[in-house]
Amino acid sequence: MMRVVGILFAALAVVASAAAQGGARWDAGTPRINGPKAYGATPGREFIYSFPTCGSREGLKFSVSGGNLPPGVSLDAKSGVLSGRVEKAGEHQFEVSASNALGAARKRFSLVVGDRRALTPPMGWTSWNAFTSDVDQELVEATAEAIVQKGLAAPGCRRLRSTRRAASLSGETATPGTHGRR
Repeated sequence: MMRVVGILFAALAVVASAAAQGGARWDAGTPRINGPKAYGATPGREFIYSFPTCGSREGLKFSVSGGNLPPGVSLDAKSGVLSGRVEKAGEHQFEVSASNALGAARKRFSLVVGDRRALTPPMGWTSWNAFTSDVDQELVEATAEAIVQKGLAAPGCRRLRSTRRAASLSGETATPGTHGRR
């Protein structure tokens, strides 16, 4: 039952988002690149960032249309995933394009390498109020898949936080409403 509530929550968010955009679907039309204008990475550490993009998925391709990626970084043309490792601190500016048969979108973007991570608040969904202590690997995977399939990832939802009550982790029985605290 709680799993259904979580998936319904995701579906309602997509419907509300579509209504706010005049009924537009997240997976139809010309591309629109969403998300922050900058991403923070740590020098010498691997990173992965997926450009959240709405629009028809048929023939959708990503490219760098202005500037250059720093050495050690690549953009996957099919998925829009930026990944790699930059050894030295610095700010790298470039423009990303997403195109399909219906049109194209461009966005100026900065990869900021240094100690300024989380330059924008992470957007996502948390399940503690829906699942309480009934969280397992299958539920986490199903919820993550629902976030992608229902279109929440395209506008920028990047995080899934699923917590359990503290008592559940230790094997104790928690008093309802205490979240593991006695």
